[in-house]
Amino acid sequence: MEIIHNLNTFSSTQRTSLTIGNFDGFHKGHQLVLDNLVKCSKNNLDDSVVITFNPHPLKVLNPNDAPTLISTVEEKINLLKKTNLSTLVLLKFDHDLSRIKPETFVKDILVEKFNVRDLFIGENFSFGYQRSGNLTLLKRLSKTLKFTVHKVPEVVFRGCKVSSSHIRKLIKSGNITSANRFLGRPYTLEGNIISGDGLGKKQLLPTLNLRPFGKLIPQAGVYITKTVVAKKTWASITNIGIRPTLSNEDLRIETHILNTNISEPPKTIKIAFLYRLRDEQKFQSLPDLKQQMVKDCRRTSRFFNLLNLSLRATD
Repeated sequence: MEIIHNLNTFSSTQRTSLTIGNFDGFHKGHQLVLDNLVKCSKNNLDDSVVITFNPHPLKVLNPNDAPTLISTVEEKINLLKKTNLSTLVLLKFDHDLSRIKPETFVKDILVEKFNVRDLFIGENFSFGYQRSGNLTLLKRLSKTLKFTVHKVPEVVFRGCKVSSSHIRKLIKSGNITSANRFLGRPYTLEGNIISGDGLGKKQLLPTLNLRPFGKLIPQAGVYITKTVVAKKTWASITNIGIRPTLSNEDLRIETHILNTNISEPPKTIKIAFLYRLRDEQKFQSLPDLKQQMVKDCRRTSRFFNLLNLSLRATD
């Protein structure tokens, strides 16, 4: 997959199947758009192209309303690589780009730069200055500029439309199981390991303390997880919260790896959230807390066994 950051010197002689969007989370709705696009491009022997933006447009236009993201730019790139996409266009979103009229964007970029043959869009798609471009405009322009507009239907799961905004609400509320269904994969946090106070190793259970890379953090609570350490995946249990038993007010993300001791703390880890066990609780003493943690570990082991998932490290 070719990645393009600057269109100043770019021009495609090959006809393209193309789509535009933020693709935050690259959920099942996005996946349906890409499936249709890639199939169409293969049938026509065209290139397949996704145009997306960094940062999120609201970060520039209305920072107070900008959402905390489901996926980092790096995650989005890696997810799109798996779709057999030909070209990813990662445009810097700024005020200059936001002022481009939709007619100009279609003529100067989609047609002149990318030689678009087939344009795929989702429901309620809008673009251009003040989001004034829409399906009606695209269909009108397509007749004179010789391309076809394909509207991809919404993906609906249990009566709910699959969308990035709805998935954010699910993650924030701790409904990680539904969020994962909408995403088509487990929600993950990745980041650096930071030093803790050593209390877990001395009196409770040893944990790895994560500082995530600027993503949406699930609601406080205890989660069954899988953790990638040094390219190996381990069964784990993760607590998100302020450790009320210890009267700690700082939010922490602490992960205990089951059935093993990590002798040398890694620099980074990646946590995949599978199921929410319970709320974070305040206990009367550290022994009471440890007893509950042991119970949580047993429930986690049963979860992995029921789903025939390995408790041991896998590559």
